[in-house]
Amino acid sequence: MTVLKTVCATIPTSTEPCSPEMDSTFRFTVRFSGITVQFRLPTPIELPAHFANLRCEDTEQPDACYTLELLTEPLVPREPMLQSIGEARIYHTEKGWLHIYPALGDGIGCQVACLFCPDGYHTIYYPALRWAEYSRVWNCTHLICGELLLLSHEALLLHSSAVLYNGKAVLFSGPSGAGKSTQARLWQEHLGAKIINGDRTVIRKTEEGFFGGGSMWSGTS
Repeated sequence: MTVLKTVCATIPTSTEPCSPEMDSTFRFTVRFSGITVQFRLPTPIELPAHFANLRCEDTEQPDACYTLELLTEPLVPREPMLQSIGEARIYHTEKGWLHIYPALGDGIGCQVACLFCPDGYHTIYYPALRWAEYSRVWNCTHLICGELLLLSHEALLLHSSAVLYNGKAVLFSGPSGAGKSTQARLWQEHLGAKIINGDRTVIRKTEEGFFGGGSMWSGTS
């Protein structure tokens, strides 16, 4: 485990979880699989195509909200680390679940992290020195704590392709290279099916049953 040089004793007070009253320079809202998610960023960004396709009107009551804060000092949780999974270090703080990714930091201590809070108002942290870089690759950096977002809405992300055929979602699941995307394309070409997602499908449980849909996590499509 890499030892970080720390210059603060706890989560900075300036990086509180966002609230309905807080505002940012740039915000946008997306809706997928019945879940409305709002992002509040310190600077405008150019949305990737798969984000733009899901964009909807802003609302003051989204299902989840992520406010982005830029770090100039490292996050140093007071609580002991609960688990280390791959590049992630997970802490259970008094405010919520804190996931820290040191390997995605700036090389001098500031990390990439997400504070996932029970009230649905979460905070994403990025090193200020690398924000110009990360703002250009937003299509991958929004994945932070995505599994917690989905689980909180009785949903999960399945490595699969999904098509809409005769009013039903048909999913093709398997390891990389098994032909999921090929199957989806063949159903589109020969059966008139509509491709909903080519690589990562959100499956959500509702009162009416299980539904498969597109998402922010488009994978290879």
